[in-house]
Amino acid sequence: MDRRLKIYRELNPLDSENTTKHFFLKAIGSQNLAEIQADMPEADAFTLAKQVIEQTGKPCCLDLINEKDNKFLADLEKEKLRLKKEAEGQQ
Repeated sequence: MDRRLKIYRELNPLDSENTTKHFFLKAIGSQNLAEIQADMPEADAFTLAKQVIEQTGKPCCLDLINEKDNKFLADLEKEKLRLKKEAEGQQ
């Protein structure tokens, strides 16, 4: 979501309500977009958001991991192994 908002802000420096709505309609499609009004009761807004978010099942953080994240995680593992080898070598 942060990545999409960053792209949106770069492409739309002069924001308006319709511009935002149209950007997300184009980016993720109307089936994935819920329009929640500010005066909507909180319980109704939550229910609507939950329906859209979970329409294809419960979301999973694995869907959000990209190649940069995988490289970072691999680097952490390499560092962990390096530290372990150093500790074994000092004993």
